[in-house]
Amino acid sequence: MAFLRWPAPVPPADAFARLGLVTDAIAELYAKLSGPAVKAFGTLPPLPPERDPHIGAQWIAAAMTRHLGIGDARVIVGFNALGGHVGEVELGPGPEYFVTLGTRYQDDPRDIPAVLAHEVTHVFLHRHGLRHADLTRHEILTDTATLYLGLGWPMLAAYRVDVTQGRYTRRRTTSRVGYLSPPEMGYVLAKRALAFGEEVRSFTGAAAEAYRLGHDRALADYARPPLSGASRAARARYRRDRELSRSTADYHFAGGKVAFACPACGHGTRLPAGRSVRARCAACRSVFACET
Repeated sequence: MAFLRWPAPVPPADAFARLGLVTDAIAELYAKLSGPAVKAFGTLPPLPPERDPHIGAQWIAAAMTRHLGIGDARVIVGFNALGGHVGEVELGPGPEYFVTLGTRYQDDPRDIPAVLAHEVTHVFLHRHGLRHADLTRHEILTDTATLYLGLGWPMLAAYRVDVTQGRYTRRRTTSRVGYLSPPEMGYVLAKRALAFGEEVRSFTGAAAEAYRLGHDRALADYARPPLSGASRAARARYRRDRELSRSTADYHFAGGKVAFACPACGHGTRLPAGRSVRARCAACRSVFACET
């Protein structure tokens, strides 16, 4: 009897288009805040809905500032027409920061935590002096920090694909929050889970598939030589490259040592070549086995 195996899902061509900026952002968080400080952030538990969206938004924002360790910041939330934007924040010397959410969230408040998570993280980064002049790069840093520091579950959960079937038509509507693609969000959440040794809350529908794609991509970071998790073929290729001192995009040989990126945070690591060792990343303090 033959057994059928369903093929693994293939991510869209642009699913990980900004992955380089995402990994840079994770490395930047560790460099600025330190490994122990980053790993001290837990995951904010789900916040129960509030019947009044104004009261609920204010309560959620306060919970998020406490989670990020900036509880002295007073985030004041209001609603207004934003011309297509879902939210915006006014940054200044503080301690008061004004966040405006689009008026649509007054009628449909389910994604208020997702939007507030991004805007409150803007305040956190502002207070820590983390800023990029390039707007796109800064927004990707903000999304990445939101997800990696424990506020990001609502952002990926806000990704929904609804199909409405009419008599002669079929309409597909996609809802999402943030600048990263949903698989990139899944990647950051999976990177956090793998680095912190924790479970991720389950997702449903389109968000579940996006997380699965991101998780597979994050696991691939732990399956590159000289890490011990690399496949047999990859390790054989690595040994040939080592004999020839032939560097690749994943590792670089020089002076009897091999340099490669930490699979958890992306910071550079250098180890003696030709050893079987357990290495500790100087930036994030993660420990991983290597066959250099």
